[in-house]
Amino acid sequence: MIYNEEKALELDKLVIHYKSDSASFKSYINSYPKDKKGKFFEELIAELYRGNGWLAEVVGGRNDGGADVLLYHPAEPSVVVFIIQVKNHAQPLNYDDTKIELIKFEDKGKKKYPNADYKLITVNGFVKSAAALEHFKLALHDWKHIEELLSSYGKHETPHLELLSHNKLAVQKTESIFSDNKRLSVVHATGTGKRFIIGRLLLSRLDKNCLFLSPTNYINQQQEALLPYLQNVTYMTYQRVQFMSSRDISELNFDFIILDEFHRLGASKWGKSTGELLEKNSHSEVFATTATHIRYLDGERNMVDEICNGIISSHLTLEDAIARKILPPPKYVSCLYEMKESVCSGIVNLAT
Repeated sequence: MIYNEEKALELDKLVIHYKSDSASFKSYINSYPKDKKGKFFEELIAELYRGNGWLAEVVGGRNDGGADVLLYHPAEPSVVVFIIQVKNHAQPLNYDDTKIELIKFEDKGKKKYPNADYKLITVNGFVKSAAALEHFKLALHDWKHIEELLSSYGKHETPHLELLSHNKLAVQKTESIFSDNKRLSVVHATGTGKRFIIGRLLLSRLDKNCLFLSPTNYINQQQEALLPYLQNVTYMTYQRVQFMSSRDISELNFDFIILDEFHRLGASKWGKSTGELLEKNSHSEVFATTATHIRYLDGERNMVDEICNGIISSHLTLEDAIARKILPPPKYVSCLYEMKESVCSGIVNLAT
């Protein structure tokens, strides 16, 4: 991985200088000399990600195939997680130009880095119609994202939480619906990263008292490990709530409650105790996640209707996840289980 320490130090000083003044930072970037602004912006974005715990490599050039910056997670430094293309245009990027970048990624970038997701970052944003392209493993980021990287620069106990495009869309839809509703759900296939959606929602509620509920301590540990530095989140299991007294439950006061694998609340005891908790915290926002919201062996109960007033902010089925290349297609393996009988039958047939 190519890394220019002198250049990185120079950029580090620049970022720290503007850390508390994002408006001036944006003006500085926009006013950079035209013949140098492209390369400067590539190096700047790479440094912002480094300052947020990621390993970043600048690779942009005439034949970059849509890749200006490559991001690697420190836990797997040989695996490209994100391909980033940056644009320092004076105006919002239009639909056609955005689509061209996506095609470049599909034709070249994806072939070279098949497991990576694609990010397109611009200083001055995109036209509204370009958002439709985010359904194709393309995450569009405007100045708001750069501001976020700037404000958290240097605070990287774990790498800054970056969302894949389908989860970014889910978070946007969820936050939009939360403006008018207190309870809603996300129903996404297993393996598509629901815990990252939860993580992003928690990060936007650092001033709230939050509760994460799930069926097992293992799930709780996985979620906590994603953002271990959060001090405002309590992790509990449904079983623990089940064995709490009504008095203890009444003393729990939360602003934001997450119900992971909430279809499990169809079980009578878990459902009753958690229902009591939700009733005592009727003022709270409630966010529920699962891969299967219908309890087919329990009279086809729809747990979204029972827990979240029928509201699903984002629904991603297994079939859709495979079609959109979010999940790999299955491999079918057939085995011969009755080998002894088949071999013996074949010997008998040959003998006759």
